[in-house]
Amino acid sequence: MNTSTGRGIALMIGFALVVPMVDAIGKYLIGDGLSPLYVVWGRFCANIIVVMAIIYMNRGPGPLSLDNKRLQFVRALFILGSTILFFNALKTTPLADAIAILFTYPFIITALSPLVLGERAGLHRWAALIVGFGGAMLIIRPFAGEIETGHILSLSAAFCFSMYSLLTRRLSVQGDPMAILAFQGLVGVVLMSTVLPFVWVVPNLFQFALFAAIGVLSTVGHFMLISAYAHAPAPVLAPFGYFEIVTAALLGLIVFGELPDGLAWAGIAIIITSGMYISYREQRKGGK
Repeated sequence: MNTSTGRGIALMIGFALVVPMVDAIGKYLIGDGLSPLYVVWGRFCANIIVVMAIIYMNRGPGPLSLDNKRLQFVRALFILGSTILFFNALKTTPLADAIAILFTYPFIITALSPLVLGERAGLHRWAALIVGFGGAMLIIRPFAGEIETGHILSLSAAFCFSMYSLLTRRLSVQGDPMAILAFQGLVGVVLMSTVLPFVWVVPNLFQFALFAAIGVLSTVGHFMLISAYAHAPAPVLAPFGYFEIVTAALLGLIVFGELPDGLAWAGIAIIITSGMYISYREQRKGGK
């Protein structure tokens, strides 16, 4: 495994550790009586404030350079759509379950990478993805009961996030990560502001602090994601996103008292193993 690929994998794992914290805060705020659309607006608003502050401190005032604005706009629409769908799913679905369903997205990434990016996944990567997905199914157990609305929303969010990830990989090699983050935050704030009058409430001090935390965490997480795709191919990174389920399971236990059962823990172990196998293959076979 070369240095660039290793750096990309490390950044992807960092993303998987940070972003569930944003989802957990969002679920808490929704459970505290705020509309999911309001929480989505607050997430993008806090994000753009943090990003612009970082850019100003590091570069001072001035225009940002951004290539391929049309494709950047489409990419921003996909992350906005994924966030709206997923936050609505969190109204009724446990955090770990919602994220586990979201993790059907590596299949979509792997299937569409040849068409969108010209990057093909080998047999061993496909095998690791299938095993990891099997672990996710032990957590979801879709045939154990009726499919809920939250499950459908999470699955739809998975499609949007897969397209966001593919476009991130395509654009990250030709753009400034902070400019990309600023643009997607701006698109999210502008579009979500159109519904703000219908869901507006004045947040209390604690809710305001949580929105600030969302801004910092989402900025850090998506910066790592954009940087990861600049260092490694999408099919290589996809299995490592499964670590997000592990973080979600821990947060679900700590914050919401959602304790995974024995089958869920077995699924988590399988997910970790599949990611480690990909790392081993990258080291032994150069990613083939």
